[in-house]
Amino acid sequence: MPRTDVSFKTSDGVTLRGWFFTPPPTASGSSTGIKLPCLILTHGLSCIKEMGLSELATKFSEELNMTCLVYDHRGFGTSDTAPGQPRQEVITWLQTSDMRDAITYVQGREDVDRSKVALWGYSLSAAEAVYVAAIDRRVTAVIALGPGMDGTEIVRRMAPPHAMLAMQGLFEMERLARADGKDPTRVPVVSNEPGVQATLPSQESWDFFSKWATNGSTWKNELTVRSLEDVSTFALPISHLDKVTPTPVLFEVGARDTNSPPDMSMRWYAKLSEPKEVVLVDADHYQLMVDGKFQETSADADAFLKTRPEQGVHFAKRDLFQDNKHLRDHMCTDWAYPSMLWEKICREANGYAGSARSFDGHQQTRVDTSWFQFLIKQLKPRANASQQTYDYHWYEMGFFIYALASGAAVAFCFDTPQVFQVELLDSLNSGESNPPKEAMAFLQCAIVIEVSRLYDFSVWSLRDQIRAIEKKRSDARYVDSSIDFAQLHDLARHTIHTCEVLAVAADTLTTLLGDYRSSSGRICECSFGPREKPDCPHNKMWFWLGLLQNFGRRAKSLNDRLSNEINLGFNLVVQRDTQETVTISRMTVDISSAARGDSASMKTISVVTLAFLPATFVCTIFSMSFFTLNVDDSTGEKHWLISEYFWIYWVITVPLTVLTLICWWLGQRKEDRREEKKRLTWKSATL
Repeated sequence: MPRTDVSFKTSDGVTLRGWFFTPPPTASGSSTGIKLPCLILTHGLSCIKEMGLSELATKFSEELNMTCLVYDHRGFGTSDTAPGQPRQEVITWLQTSDMRDAITYVQGREDVDRSKVALWGYSLSAAEAVYVAAIDRRVTAVIALGPGMDGTEIVRRMAPPHAMLAMQGLFEMERLARADGKDPTRVPVVSNEPGVQATLPSQESWDFFSKWATNGSTWKNELTVRSLEDVSTFALPISHLDKVTPTPVLFEVGARDTNSPPDMSMRWYAKLSEPKEVVLVDADHYQLMVDGKFQETSADADAFLKTRPEQGVHFAKRDLFQDNKHLRDHMCTDWAYPSMLWEKICREANGYAGSARSFDGHQQTRVDTSWFQFLIKQLKPRANASQQTYDYHWYEMGFFIYALASGAAVAFCFDTPQVFQVELLDSLNSGESNPPKEAMAFLQCAIVIEVSRLYDFSVWSLRDQIRAIEKKRSDARYVDSSIDFAQLHDLARHTIHTCEVLAVAADTLTTLLGDYRSSSGRICECSFGPREKPDCPHNKMWFWLGLLQNFGRRAKSLNDRLSNEINLGFNLVVQRDTQETVTISRMTVDISSAARGDSASMKTISVVTLAFLPATFVCTIFSMSFFTLNVDDSTGEKHWLISEYFWIYWVITVPLTVLTLICWWLGQRKEDRREEKKRLTWKSATL
């Protein structure tokens, strides 16, 4: 196995030394000029590279045909330390910075594929590797063996409360002493002497480290007190777990680990987003690195590096970002999220699709991004038949996919319903098909399939409502019952919206298929011509595009059926009203006939009245006191006498009659003018 001594400078000028492993010359791809992936291995608290890392690096290099870099942390083993910093001192933030410098070093080598650099860490270094993966996108995978994710919790579990207080006092005294220029205080890493307080007090810790202290190794059984203070407060990894995705992570956890308790490791593992894997090994913290368990854990790491999960999904509410400028800026700077998508015009769009590609300094693809949006209107069942309008919900789902050239990718899903989230994760975790090399297409296809199912459910919900309306026609009382046209038109509004969003969804998917480029820059072979790759996600997307178009045609058919029901209902109501009008007309004829009969009777009464009117008038006059029948007493003769004041009757009667006629004429004329005015107003309104 070719192993060479190497050294590299950190960003603050410290020289770190280690070994670089390359596959045997007979290994595929190990010939000169071929760039291979690289795995960087770092050891745990106080450990040096000679403590098992050479065997592990050799195994990875031979079996996986990859290069490996093993180095000592600053101040340990053969590595230097910074001026003024004592040896055997752990400063976690400097160690994480050194890891990033190690990535820079291997990326600068001619025999390393700069786009495929992974980290392997044990114990404390495992937690540091997880943190580096969260802040450095150059990391393509992480293997964390016995990860000590939270130094504060680990120390709290290992030390009783009174010891914690004593440690705080010791830390204060050490700071004062160092400020006065005194040499740093050192404590043993392990000890089996009674009464001696060691950094790692367990028996298994003594068993592991003591053999390295007695076999001629350069490992030193000591750490500075400042190291204990630093490690006991190290919690950076747990605060950055949400930023690790899309980098795949493997946790290898010892079931009997007391240094990195499994319940703690599993709790932080649960906080990681996909892609991730966990392996629970029946071992304590140190058995993960020695004996038969070493073969088991290295085999798990082998399998992970060969077929590591490269696709992850993150669900979020868009309002969370809309109300937080810091999160929006983080998405734009760290994930290449287009800032224009935060604008209102995009958030309220009925759909869109786009993509972009960025390159590194060597014009090699670094990141591919894709963004798209779908709208779905989901009708809810009515609570009761008397409900006038339909309840509904808009699913305004946005998606953004970030894919590295290495194949790792993550999909951000905004404002998706719970059923979509469950189905998508079940689909990705089903294992029915292995993720293809083109992670972008794989995630796009998975999302499109689940979105299409939501569209299908939306269309069938409309169909159920429309079919229920159609079935009402078989009821004999359908026409007699009141047809709610407002409700029908409200349902028509929802159907029109569904037709719109389905048409836009088909256009969006067409854009996704048209915009696609593989990591080589070529259009996918299945995007045109014969389908030579049936397993390519784009073939599935072409299929679902056809289904979306068919869903749109079904929605159009439903809209036509609903329009037919509205027209039929209108015509039936008009027909019913016409029949009622005919019935009323017949009743009007009967009423008119009766009125004519009444009119004839009144006419007869009027003629009779007119016939008796002259006689009545004459009788009235002669019955007045102006006339008297006089009898002569002497002769017995009778004769009429007219009063000399009879003229008074005519003086009053004639003017009064004339005045009455004039008043009647004026009233009749006023009424005629009013009717003429109404007629002219109606005539002008109809013109």
